[in-house]
Amino acid sequence: MIRQDNELERLLDNININAPNDPTGRNPGFDISFGILFENGEVIDYYNGPGVPQELLDDIANEIDKPYGTIELDGFTYKYISKIDGLKTLYALKDITRDQYLLSSIITIYTIIFLISVLLVSIVSYFMTNKSVKPIQDSYLKQKEFIANASHELKTPLTVINANIDVLLDTDDFRDNRWLNYIKNESDRMNKLTNDLLYLAKTSDIDNSIKENFNASSITKGLLLSVDALTYEKEISLEEDIQEDVIINFDKSQYCQLVMILLDNAIKYTPSKESIIVTLSITGNSFMLKVKNTGISLNSEEISKVFDRFYMADKSRGVLQNSHGLGLSIAYEIAKNNNAFLEIKSKENNFTEFLLKMKVKL
Repeated sequence: MIRQDNELERLLDNININAPNDPTGRNPGFDISFGILFENGEVIDYYNGPGVPQELLDDIANEIDKPYGTIELDGFTYKYISKIDGLKTLYALKDITRDQYLLSSIITIYTIIFLISVLLVSIVSYFMTNKSVKPIQDSYLKQKEFIANASHELKTPLTVINANIDVLLDTDDFRDNRWLNYIKNESDRMNKLTNDLLYLAKTSDIDNSIKENFNASSITKGLLLSVDALTYEKEISLEEDIQEDVIINFDKSQYCQLVMILLDNAIKYTPSKESIIVTLSITGNSFMLKVKNTGISLNSEEISKVFDRFYMADKSRGVLQNSHGLGLSIAYEIAKNNNAFLEIKSKENNFTEFLLKMKVKL
């Protein structure tokens, strides 16, 4: 190896003074650890290199391919810049392994601090949320308990009122008394409301359904027959497309209640001369019941609230005199308690359709 100390030191001094800027326009701030001088691809000199093995110098010569940058060799990281002087190329290098280690350590420490902070914030938020939500939960439970108790207490006087009205209406003197008939109708409506409230209070959080396998096809056909007179009276066409012998696992009494709620809702809201179409089918392991009524539709806001308790869409339609807005809420709870899902679709000025979906075991 040829040693040219004076020339190498001159080049190193020059490269320190005139170090090229990096892409951001900042000076690299180079403190040289050692330098290597090449001519025609051969190492001809080194600076401060007694401890640098010849093999490392050769490896560095093979790895360097840019005017400046970083390389990693034998577990060490070097930052370098170059200076071309005629046929000679000088590479000034700095060992930044320790700097990289310190930077990595700082990043690791800050990452750990960040994760611990996130964990602590999450724990505090969890306890604070529970603390803030508890009064709401307590209020909800008290409200639910009050509704259940009030509904239960109202049943006895309503039963007495209905019994006495029935006795009076059975007599010749009061049989055609319209005032008693008004009282009877409102008493029946109040009785249904208390029963619905009591049902919702009992089923909101507890699955009290008694599931069994039964023929949904025959049950649904029977329910359609029971409302045939109502649709005939309103001049509504009742159509059905019932697949035969569809067996589902559901609480039978709750299934009947759900279907009747959907049929009752469709009859109330379907205009005269329009249609109600009931479809029941099973495809693969998917059961579906559809109750579709034409001639009326719901907007997006009404669809989002249709299963809310006491919600009644478009009260101006004048068909809600016997409604209190709990039927569809009950239907939704029944579906949920039987591992089914009730949804609604509507097309403007065309139709509204309720769909009961569930998976069945083949």
